[in-house]
Amino acid sequence: MFFPEMVTQIKDHYRVLEIGPGALPHPRADVALELDYASEEERIRQRGESTQKVDTSNIVYFNGGRFPFDDMQFDYVICSHVLEHIPPEGLDEFLSELQRVAPRGYVEVPNVFYEWICNASAHIWAAGWNNGTLTLCLKNDTMNGPIADAYRHFFYTTEPRLIELFRKYRDFFFIGFEWEETVTVAVVDHVNDLCDGPYLERMKSVRANPEALPPPVYKAALRCTKRGVAWTIQKLLGDGSLQRIKQILKVGRH
Repeated sequence: MFFPEMVTQIKDHYRVLEIGPGALPHPRADVALELDYASEEERIRQRGESTQKVDTSNIVYFNGGRFPFDDMQFDYVICSHVLEHIPPEGLDEFLSELQRVAPRGYVEVPNVFYEWICNASAHIWAAGWNNGTLTLCLKNDTMNGPIADAYRHFFYTTEPRLIELFRKYRDFFFIGFEWEETVTVAVVDHVNDLCDGPYLERMKSVRANPEALPPPVYKAALRCTKRGVAWTIQKLLGDGSLQRIKQILKVGRH
């Protein structure tokens, strides 16, 4: 969770459910609901790998679909970095279940800008914010093609620095909001419809000066961009292509 301060409606006597907290449950969560994955490999693909010990005493496992709880069994439900994993055919039911087991809650997701950088394979949706509504679009071939994947390669080599980037500029990469009675989500067909004008303008203001990034992050990104370009050329044109291009450029300078 990148916006803990947005969780404001939990009262002392509330019973709180958290969906898919993994190794980092919210301190106010009384019960955690986790998917019973078919294999350890799938669990790691979906939720990531963690060396932290997890208290399993309050975890309830289920196989998807209807949550194993009574109507309004909880006062508040936290759903942080889960919605982007839900397949299209299960989205309506999942949202309905959130509203069935609690009258209010909190939702947080990575947005489309995060996906353009990381393209997490387990994430099905790209997310945006349009007219006060969380907006989702299926990640299409444009976001998942070989060119885009090659471009993203170097980001995976800077994981510690990338986490610093996400934390410092969390407003640029994540969306979080509380809801009451209804979780309003819209599904659109194209990534260009994910975000309204005001949201995009706010994002532009964050990126106005790239050198405002923490110096270690900015320098690491520059170094890795060079490596990423070299890797992309070899990926697309084959082994030895980078050396041939260097020779051509060298000849051209003489």
